[in-house]
Amino acid sequence: MTGIIALLLGLIIVPALLTWAGHKLRARSPKVRGAFWGGIIGYTIAMVAFFVAALAPPIVWADDSVRQVVVYWGLLAGSGFGAAIGSFRRKTS
Repeated sequence: MTGIIALLLGLIIVPALLTWAGHKLRARSPKVRGAFWGGIIGYTIAMVAFFVAALAPPIVWADDSVRQVVVYWGLLAGSGFGAAIGSFRRKTS
């Protein structure tokens, strides 16, 4: 059940939060801008992994638990890690 909630959060809430964070991005602090771009990059990388895991035939996956983690938690974790790394931005432009 928690995996399904994480999947829904990753498919619906994360893009909505990134859209909200991108609104008037130039007026925001460098930390928020870095977190925004980090979240976008992390979400994009996680989306590629999500599609590979979701569309791969079952014979490819020897252990189904890896596939479940990538499909259910990948989008949420990828955007979170990306935003966390991006928030350490030092540049003040």
